[in-house]
Amino acid sequence: GPYCSAPAPAYLGDQGAIGQPALATDLRYQLLRLYCDRSTAIEQLVDPSSHTGDRLDSRLGWLVSRVVEVLGYRHMADHARDRMHRDTASQAERVGLWQWSVFILQHIEDVG
Repeated sequence: GPYCSAPAPAYLGDQGAIGQPALATDLRYQLLRLYCDRSTAIEQLVDPSSHTGDRLDSRLGWLVSRVVEVLGYRHMADHARDRMHRDTASQAERVGLWQWSVFILQHIEDVG
């Protein structure tokens, strides 16, 4: 049987019971899982709930996605990647960093 709690992000505290799935899975755990199993979904890794309680904060997820892509993990779905770029660019624009927003949007691949 299970012998430890599910790996939940620090912002959730000790809410998980042994053997019960966590409400969200910790970013650090997901990185280790990706290292051990290349088929781990990157979409779950970069989800804001893996590291913050603010579901609209996509900064760290965007940075992590860029790093893992450079390391050769390129199996994120195109629509999820584009949405992440748009969400992060929108967040940068909302705080007045429109130059960074343009930089982020330049990462969207043109399929045409």
